[in-house]
Amino acid sequence: MDDKKNPHPWRAWILTALIVNQVLTAIQIRQANQELWKAVIQQDKNLVQIGEHLIEHQQNDILYKTIMNQLVEEENRLLEEWHQNLEEFLNQIPVARK
Repeated sequence: MDDKKNPHPWRAWILTALIVNQVLTAIQIRQANQELWKAVIQQDKNLVQIGEHLIEHQQNDILYKTIMNQLVEEENRLLEEWHQNLEEFLNQIPVARK
């Protein structure tokens, strides 16, 4: 009598197998999606860290250029002072006339 209600019992097994397969596939897709999301979050953190390092590098570069500019200005001031002293010294030396 069971055979008359369900003449093809193998169909139930196939449908069950398909349903189980779909559930397992959905679980795998969800796990893969979670892993991808974790990777995206990690890359975002890495990008933020790289941006912070870039800002720090730019600040250090600005500080270096500012210090070097001050040194160049001081050297120029000393050279100008030396040049003026040399001119004054040379002006004090009498020039021999023929």
